[in-house]
Amino acid sequence: ISTPFHSHNWRKIIPISFEKNMFSVKNLIISFKIAKIIRNENYDIVNLHTTLAAFFTRLGIMSSFKKPKLVINTVHGYLFDSKSSFFKRTILSSVNISKIFFPIVSLAL
Repeated sequence: ISTPFHSHNWRKIIPISFEKNMFSVKNLIISFKIAKIIRNENYDIVNLHTTLAAFFTRLGIMSSFKKPKLVINTVHGYLFDSKSSFFKRTILSSVNISKIFFPIVSLAL
């Protein structure tokens, strides 16, 4: 996450480490931390990558009640395959994510 550019071109990068597990409690806790960061900072742009990180970051944005001006989600692939459970495939599929998070994402690539 980077803070918005100001007149002096300052930005702040906050590294966030997710566990590669859709059902990780740590990831849910991280989404609440992201919500707090979004509420306390004045973000213009949030750029999301990877399906799992984007899912939990968007949960954080939704629970912050303070949407940045621009939320970009770059989809590089999906965190599921044909052996994944039906529930996981349904939750992570782009169609369902778009329906759930349409008000959050400004641009999907």
